[in-house]
Amino acid sequence: MSEVELPLYPGIGLERIVLVDSEALAEVASAALLAADVIGLDTESKPTFLKGEESTGPHLIQLATDERAYLFPVSPTYCSPVLKTILESPRVLKAGMGLGNDRSALKSRLGIELKHVLDLGEALRGRGEGRIGHRGTVGAKDESVTTQVLAAPEDAEDLIVLTDELVAKSAAAADSSRAAQSEA
Repeated sequence: MSEVELPLYPGIGLERIVLVDSEALAEVASAALLAADVIGLDTESKPTFLKGEESTGPHLIQLATDERAYLFPVSPTYCSPVLKTILESPRVLKAGMGLGNDRSALKSRLGIELKHVLDLGEALRGRGEGRIGHRGTVGAKDESVTTQVLAAPEDAEDLIVLTDELVAKSAAAADSSRAAQSEA
């Protein structure tokens, strides 16, 4: 089997990462994502630290085209309705790494059933001598295969700051939503 060399993916700069924190931005993101043939998919959850502690995530859903990444904050009380439309679309291929846990968390916590999905970890899992195993796919994830939000290690510090801001914004949005519902 000959090795295929993929072109280096330059990544998506921070200026092209959109925090989807309003319905207007959700509609813009939805239009762009549903127009693509393939989008990258990943979810993030706050870590758990205690034995037996159950995750309440996903807390952030990342969807990306070749040009832009869209970050959708999620809380136990709010998930943008456009996410269900995008993630359940049979037309748009959603590609990502290790999506098994993402699939079950999206279904059990948000009622979203992923459709038309390519789990690159599964696709690259070793099926014979010389094949890449799931654990050896990190380079593919970083270099171009799934259109990840981060493309370079130096962006990691920026992502940590951004994630902290997203978690705070998500909590504030959930509080605001609960307050508006109780007033109604």
